[in-house]
Amino acid sequence: MREKEIEKAFKGKIKRRPEPMIDEQEGIYVNLEIHELNFSNVKFTVSFVMDNKTDQLREVVLSPKGTHFKMLFEVLERKLVAKYGPVTYKDGDDINMQKIGKNGYGQDQISRLWRFPSTIVTLNYWVYGMGSGEVSDGLILIYRKNVEPTKKN
Repeated sequence: MREKEIEKAFKGKIKRRPEPMIDEQEGIYVNLEIHELNFSNVKFTVSFVMDNKTDQLREVVLSPKGTHFKMLFEVLERKLVAKYGPVTYKDGDDINMQKIGKNGYGQDQISRLWRFPSTIVTLNYWVYGMGSGEVSDGLILIYRKNVEPTKKN
């Protein structure tokens, strides 16, 4: 899907960024976003991540607005399990603050992944220690095309 197709599909909701967000190392850019999408009574910013080489949609990233990311992770995980079934991959059950360290530097995350023949859904919650006792956390929900063949039993 190209940008014009995304704009057509989400008429009136898409906003073009004043400056594209570019990650040359990953080979991606973001020009198009939806600034307020309501999903499970939570407002998200939706970013349409495009491939630099093909100008095709690579993934859709939903970033929640607000706080209480840990609680939101748990709510979204339950909703995604109800919708898609058991997770395909699970990493961590809770944040280990010891990984942040006594000096306040470090990170830890909890991840869930559902793999389908055409799509991969990833839910991540993370905590970063930024020193001096400051801690920041975040959450992201990603839908992307599955480019790896799915094994058949």
